[in-house]
Amino acid sequence: MLGRFRFSWKWVVLIGLALLVRLVSLFPDFVETYYSSAFYPLSSAVQRALTGWLPFSLGDLLYIGFGIWVLRWMFRFFKGEDKGGRWKTVSSLIQCILCIYILFNVLWGLNYNRLSPAKQFGLVVADSLGATDLRDLSVLLMEKTNQYRPVRIISESEARKLAKPLFQRDGFPQVRPSSIKASLFG
Repeated sequence: MLGRFRFSWKWVVLIGLALLVRLVSLFPDFVETYYSSAFYPLSSAVQRALTGWLPFSLGDLLYIGFGIWVLRWMFRFFKGEDKGGRWKTVSSLIQCILCIYILFNVLWGLNYNRLSPAKQFGLVVADSLGATDLRDLSVLLMEKTNQYRPVRIISESEARKLAKPLFQRDGFPQVRPSSIKASLFG
């Protein structure tokens, strides 16, 4: 198997970018300042401009396409029908996974590595909470949620109207064009 391995710049670039994404994700201050506050607002505006007009979620189609590709890959791998053999088939799967990892993080996923809301808003967080504290907080949050819960299921246009005042407050980015879409998968 290793005898067939040839040096490829594609591997160097993919692994290098994946490592760079992982390294960046370890620094929440950097992510907050340069990614979430600078790059991501521009990136998301471009994404909305390109796909916001679609009446469905492009991500849903990508999930379906990836699922079909994986099934095809598994079929070819177990049947041994790939011209380059099993190593080429495994290699293409790993490269695809690396591409998905890089694109997911660059286009949106690095937001998971932002500063915590407590740090963003300068909140003082207690060092330790007991089970009773967590239970009391959960009960309080459930009561508040149920207090404001609509009795009926609302439509997408009603949801937009209800959410509009929230997003006009200071500190919330103005998102235009709006592209709220329901997922095909619920």
